[in-house]
Amino acid sequence: MKEKKYFDSLDKLASGCTTSQLLDNVRRVLMPQGHLTWEFLSASVEGVVSRAEFLSRPTDAGVVFRLRWEWGPQADRGHIEPVLDHQTK
Repeated sequence: MKEKKYFDSLDKLASGCTTSQLLDNVRRVLMPQGHLTWEFLSASVEGVVSRAEFLSRPTDAGVVFRLRWEWGPQADRGHIEPVLDHQTK
């Protein structure tokens, strides 16, 4: 069984991650670029697959987005979706 490591803060990720690849990938997402600014929620490593989850700061329309990334030997893929309970009316 593969050991799963979970990180719920950037400090824990920086100090406890045994692979720099996950930390580098998280830093790339957090770099200001485009229209959305991301905040770190969590990350995990299980075997050779790593995952991370982020929330955007609210857009001008008050919409918050969730971004989930997965990095692995098969492919790197991300999924973005609006978080409906964070919308401002």
